[in-house]
Order: sequence, then structure tokens, then C-alpha cells
Amino acid sequence: MASQGGSGEQPAPVQTLATTAPGSVDAKCEFNMDNLSKPELLTLLSIMEGELEARDLVIEALRVSPDDP
Repeated sequence: MASQGGSGEQPAPVQTLATTAPGSVDAKCEFNMDNLSKPELLTLLSIMEGELEARDLVIEALRVSPDDP
């Protein structure tokens, strides 16, 4: 009888995503990065979109801020 882990395969890595917002409860999600479901993929993409938007806002704020106070 062969065991499932007998071929030397390791389980897919699970990454943990922890998000917090001021005044909110800590939310924690675990994603299997090798086999994401459609809802998990949409969640991850929406988070990444928010991160890019925040980065763009910071870049724009730094551009318009005066160089010397």
C-alpha cells in the first residue's frame, strides 16, 4: 500500500494574509497559492488593486509637496 506523501511531494505552500483597519477586527485569510479558487483570486486581485491605488496616491502626494519647507 502506497502512502500519499511517499513520492516526495510536498504540500502546496499556504500563505497567510492579515489585514487590519483602524477600529476593526483583525481579518486573516489563508491562500493556497498553487490552487486558488475564483473567489480567492478575485479577493487577492482586489487587494492588489487597492495597494497599487494607494501607491499611486502617495507618489502623487510626493510630487505636489514642496521640496523645501
